[in-house]
Amino acid sequence: MGGKTRVPSQARAIRTRRALVAAGEKEFSKRGYASTTVKTISTRAGVAAGTFYQYFVDKDELLREIASSRLSDLAARTLPSIETKVPVSAGPEGVVDAVLSMTRGLVEIMLDEYRSNLGFRVVMLERRLVDELLDERMREVEQQIVDRLAVVLKRWSFPGDARATAHLLGAMAVSALNAHTRGPETFSDERLVDALSATMTRVVLPIAFVPAPRTSVEEKKK
Repeated sequence: MGGKTRVPSQARAIRTRRALVAAGEKEFSKRGYASTTVKTISTRAGVAAGTFYQYFVDKDELLREIASSRLSDLAARTLPSIETKVPVSAGPEGVVDAVLSMTRGLVEIMLDEYRSNLGFRVVMLERRLVDELLDERMREVEQQIVDRLAVVLKRWSFPGDARATAHLLGAMAVSALNAHTRGPETFSDERLVDALSATMTRVVLPIAFVPAPRTSVEEKKK
């Protein structure tokens, strides 16, 4: 079905649309893309299938809206964490600690997002391969994070290609988190956060500050 969809203005219509969005996220998360239908979404939301089409053209449009909302939330949480001020005057050790704190915060936010709704994230990753509009939105948010990180690297006088490095740092984090959350558990979340944030810190720091940062696991062993 197609045609124009309804922009809710009355309280009841707004509640109905929100119910469809919430139901859609749960259905995609539980059933996956193929097994989720307008009927299953509508049933979970407690409305007739015909009501669904008053608000969304199809399930793909609903999926994009849910994805966009989650991506916007991720950007809102991630971008401020990248703005950590690094006290260069504190010396090498102070810089290491500040950068490690920044990378650790970034990894923890991303891990929380991955863990909070893994089923829906799997659907997003699969659908972006065939849905150009969804892929465009995901790239937009990814680019915001890379751009912000590149600016920060330049501010820290990073002695290399800041933009390319920012892109690789993002790819490193995404790849590691996907493997950690989607595959069999080989080590704890804490070890993942420690190892990934320490590795990212070694990449970010200027050559003069190469000493390996201490991880929380190492601190506990003392």
